Amino acid sequence: MRAVPAGRKDDLSMIMNRVYVVIILLPLLATCGQPEEDDASYVVTIEEFSPENLSDIERIFAFESDGVGYAASVVLTERDGRYYRENYVLSKTEDRGRTWTPVWKGKGECTTVSIYGDYLYYVTHISEDSNTTYSEIWRTGRDRIKPELMSRFDYGIYGFHVFNDSTYTYGYHKDDNTPLGKDTLKISNDFGKTWRNIEMPADFSGISGLAYSKDVIYASVSDDKGIFLYRKDIVTGEEKLFPSKFMYSMQASDNLFTTYPDMAFWEYDGGTMEIISSFRWNRGYGPYHPANLFKKGDLVICVASQYPGEVGKKQCIFGSIDGGYHWKPFLMGDDIRTNILYEQGKIAEIPDKDGVSIIFGRGGSNLHIFTLKKKQE
Repeated sequence: MRAVPAGRKDDLSMIMNRVYVVIILLPLLATCGQPEEDDASYVVTIEEFSPENLSDIERIFAFESDGVGYAASVVLTERDGRYYRENYVLSKTEDRGRTWTPVWKGKGECTTVSIYGDYLYYVTHISEDSNTTYSEIWRTGRDRIKPELMSRFDYGIYGFHVFNDSTYTYGYHKDDNTPLGKDTLKISNDFGKTWRNIEMPADFSGISGLAYSKDVIYASVSDDKGIFLYRKDIVTGEEKLFPSKFMYSMQASDNLFTTYPDMAFWEYDGGTMEIISSFRWNRGYGPYHPANLFKKGDLVICVASQYPGEVGKKQCIFGSIDGGYHWKPFLMGDDIRTNILYEQGKIAEIPDKDGVSIIFGRGGSNLHIFTLKKKQE
């Protein structure tokens, strides 16, 4: 057990709602070292189909119900003898991705699609030339086709997240000269009209990793005392710090958080973060990095990549039926397409009544729906 430095407690004593917590490292069960492969309690179904009117593989998904979802496809246009990602097409499906209907076309590359309440939000990146890049946040109602511009920035943003109708966040890496760990996290509480920095506790000056789970932000922060996992509840304002080590490829869902190295899975119980499982399952291909995490009750799907941010490098889908304590690998291949670090999309959860389901592309133009359930006794 790691103790919290006394000096650090003094530094934080005047910061309201900021609490230091020591991580409890549970003894890892033997099955966590190598995921299980023969448990008959895992029930998996895989559907494969060719979607109609959605030919481009570079797409971003978001589903609001079992059947209704949205996707943004990139359209390449030629200019000055070079190809740029100039335009996007926003499409809608009402039959679990089988058929799609274009509902809006716009300029730039659509990098994030998310749904909250009665609105669909999406982010576009526009490159006028090699030296000019800007980002825009758009919002459209389900019954109104024409979107409204919420915010515009003269730089690229990542990790856009909607907490409620008026509160959004995003991450910002200033430029190539900005050191790792100095990224800025911005928040708006007025529908994107104004933005301010989310202040880090004490001497932490930036973030080097970012993940969201409902109303909670997880970020990797550091100072001269060490590396910490920062957890902030945007609704309640509660902030906590957990002693940690270097983290990246961070993902979160419900009360479960995972990161690389070691594919470590942490569970938040309302006061502490406990590591409930960890493994370096590689089968000769090298350790895996979590790329997506989807949790519903005790059912969990973790999509992992051999290398973070790379497509076609031995991807794998892991599943758990006990909340992340034990895992089983289901699908491996050279061409499962998952999202890259900080990018939200190219794979999505589809609400399912009895299990947890995801939709994704696996090379070519076909789509796959992977569903995990627990066998009923």
